[in-house]
Amino acid sequence: GFSLPAQVRPAAEDFRQAGYRTAAFVSAFPLDRRFGFDRGFETYDDHLPKGNDPRRTPYVERFADATTDAALRWLAAVPGAAAAPERPFFLWVHYYDPHAPYEPPGEFAARFRTAPYDGEVAFADQQLGRLLRALEERGVLARTLVVAMSDHGEGLGEHGEGTHGLFVYDSTLKVPFIVAGP
Repeated sequence: GFSLPAQVRPAAEDFRQAGYRTAAFVSAFPLDRRFGFDRGFETYDDHLPKGNDPRRTPYVERFADATTDAALRWLAAVPGAAAAPERPFFLWVHYYDPHAPYEPPGEFAARFRTAPYDGEVAFADQQLGRLLRALEERGVLARTLVVAMSDHGEGLGEHGEGTHGLFVYDSTLKVPFIVAGP
């Protein structure tokens, strides 16, 4: 895997130095702490299930609902009144679901039978919604900067590329980058 070079200063270190609580909840092996991505985080949750699916090796993943559950447990434990946490926080929640093999869970498998990649995106979106609702319920969403982005797109058959990593076309390069907040 790719390791974060020692000379690179992660944003989490700056947030932590500025007095923020810092936490990350990641969903896939490429972000395992052994690669240095935990630098600057007080909490770095990379607890991934042991995989036995040869299609996913070595990229063991934790599904978005389990990652969201872990992040919500952390958020619920942040000290201070619901509308005024003791310290501001920097929270990174990473979802890995929209990756091959495309097998969305439960209702999403049925709803997106002919477009399973879309089903995985919809499932991740549902989990992001849970996280945003929790921030709203705590009274902090209105003053929270939310950044959502993807690391890459998927070829989905365009240019003969099923997933990503072979070619440099818009289908894999153009990604969502959303910034919302005060």
